[in-house]
Amino acid sequence: DFAEVLRTTGFAFAPGLLNVILGALPPVDAAGLHLPPSLLSAGWIVVASIVAVRQALDFSTIRAIGTYGVAYVLLWMLLAGALISIPV
Repeated sequence: DFAEVLRTTGFAFAPGLLNVILGALPPVDAAGLHLPPSLLSAGWIVVASIVAVRQALDFSTIRAIGTYGVAYVLLWMLLAGALISIPV
């Protein structure tokens, strides 16, 4: 149901708190790549969200990736439309 999806995706977004804690640290050097901590936590959130959708809705992994991907694109389209409509 809706409450289960909301609860699991809420827990999936918890690693976003690392942005606050790790925001002042320099980029992490992983295998020669200089990755900012926010990028690492964003990847963690994406993976955790896909797992949350898969578990809450009893989807296959591929279907959960598609569902999350469509929702992600729609969210960014909504945010972009809201930002464009704000007068300068």
